[in-house]
Amino acid sequence: MIRYVSAVLCVLAGATALVLSAFGDWIGDRDGKDIPLSDLWSGLGSQTVGLATSLFVPLVIAAALAVLGALTRLRLVLALAALIGLATAGMFMLQQGRTDSGFDHFHQGWTNAGGGALLLIVATAVLPSQRRATTVHSYEDQ
Repeated sequence: MIRYVSAVLCVLAGATALVLSAFGDWIGDRDGKDIPLSDLWSGLGSQTVGLATSLFVPLVIAAALAVLGALTRLRLVLALAALIGLATAGMFMLQQGRTDSGFDHFHQGWTNAGGGALLLIVATAVLPSQRRATTVHSYEDQ
């Protein structure tokens, strides 16, 4: 029971950090919700986009999968959520490293996303596996 509560607390903290990271500065004065999702593959540009095509989408999907994984006690779903969060933060870091400024301009949004994804990895390790109810029969009952 303690492991499950610890895992749920890690999931809640990690999912909250992922969602809040979309509203924090990632680079310069640009929030994660303003950075196009396509910039993760094509390089960071200066254009801004709406919420539906920004970094907000994979971060919210990761947070929703994390909560679903904790509620159903499915480690695979929780690990997938952590992978999506880490991939988003990692691809952004890779694209940031390819720019002229290098790694000098990381802000709170990126660190929240990375920290939230790491909390989801911890939750995946701590989450107890599903147990099936077993019946214990004594020899006296027969």
